[in-house]
Amino acid sequence: MTAALDVVIVTYQSARHLADAVGALEPGTRVIVVDNNSTDGSADLAESLGCEVLRNDENAGFGRAVNRAFREAVRADVVLLLNPDAVVLPADVQQLVAAVDEPGVAVAGPRLVHEDGTPQRPWWPFPSVGGAWREALGLHVLRRPRYDVDADVPFVVGACFAVRADAFRSVGGFDERYWLYGEEADLCRRLTDAGQRVRYVANATATHIGGASGGDINALVSEHFVRGSERFVLTYEGSAALVAYRFANLMGTCMRIPMLRRDDPRRATRRFQARRIARSLVRHPTTVFEPGLTLQERGLVVLGESWCDADDGTVEAIRRLVAADPSLRVLWVEPPVGGWPRSPRVERVAGLPQVCRFVPRRVPARLWGADRLQAHSILAAAVRAEVEDPDLWLAAAGTTPVAMHLPWPTVGDLRGAGAVAISPATPTGNPLVGSV
Repeated sequence: MTAALDVVIVTYQSARHLADAVGALEPGTRVIVVDNNSTDGSADLAESLGCEVLRNDENAGFGRAVNRAFREAVRADVVLLLNPDAVVLPADVQQLVAAVDEPGVAVAGPRLVHEDGTPQRPWWPFPSVGGAWREALGLHVLRRPRYDVDADVPFVVGACFAVRADAFRSVGGFDERYWLYGEEADLCRRLTDAGQRVRYVANATATHIGGASGGDINALVSEHFVRGSERFVLTYEGSAALVAYRFANLMGTCMRIPMLRRDDPRRATRRFQARRIARSLVRHPTTVFEPGLTLQERGLVVLGESWCDADDGTVEAIRRLVAADPSLRVLWVEPPVGGWPRSPRVERVAGLPQVCRFVPRRVPARLWGADRLQAHSILAAAVRAEVEDPDLWLAAAGTTPVAMHLPWPTVGDLRGAGAVAISPATPTGNPLVGSV
């Protein structure tokens, strides 16, 4: 090898795989492990294996963890980013390092295989509207990519790839808006736009199990995978392209559902994906939100009294929540007033920039579906306030009929509790609980 090498591994509940990943590397290789608050002993195991360990106090995601490693620990010219469930041998690492030594090459990725030796797709084209429509119509099968020859490619899969440290830093590292998937595509796109090359090395091989850090949050992981592609399209092609991209994915998903047997688990997954895309097209067609991991990261919608008239305990609870988590977004919905709105009025609360007030217009009670119409106006206000997939707090009497038409889980009284309990969903899809 002509360049010094550091290996960076991001772990989350990865103890069952980490020893194999580290043990396959050449003895003496400097390995930096960034642990995303695992509870299975991943960080302690990494230290026992001789790795340098950086411990995060939350599940910060892949991109943020890698960026921290570059800020605090990386010293080598070349960095191998390696998943804890991937195994790559020293000879293959040398080929990747040699590839990034070539003029203009910033990233190099290997051939990927499953444990049984069957191939995985090692590189992909960038997400795009055209690509989504080709796949929806089945035209993607007419263009078969080759994986048996070295080639410059759009982006390599993030399970294992080498990157020049100076190139990584020159574009600002990973975009931390991508929590788990899509960050490697975005990085390679920015490097390509800067005149760098991304190289696929067919003779280097890594064994990749896949999904080892997903654990018991597979639905969340799947959601981040979709959101990563959507964010990429929005960033590089614009909001109109995002709408077209979602329509293409919705069409492709719906076309494939009837092809699957009723007992095929993929059928349920496809139906869930179709509902998710349809909701996005209705609620926020030109916006991408990150799915949350906790109440604070998801946001909160409060159906309450007028903000100025709310009791001190309720307002204080909101103040405590936003002080505890600066990323929390709150939408406070006041009682409706008369008249028909042209658009929802959403205003920030003075002194609390994370909190927005919404004053809906009253829908005549005699009108059929009045509660449902009121709920739709609240959904629109939540989009304007950038509150996605929130929890719902009923802080005023008489709000239950409208709440039953909102798709969010309902929490108990937050005024005197240090923790928030969320009930299982009721058959209506909107759980209601009492004080906690």
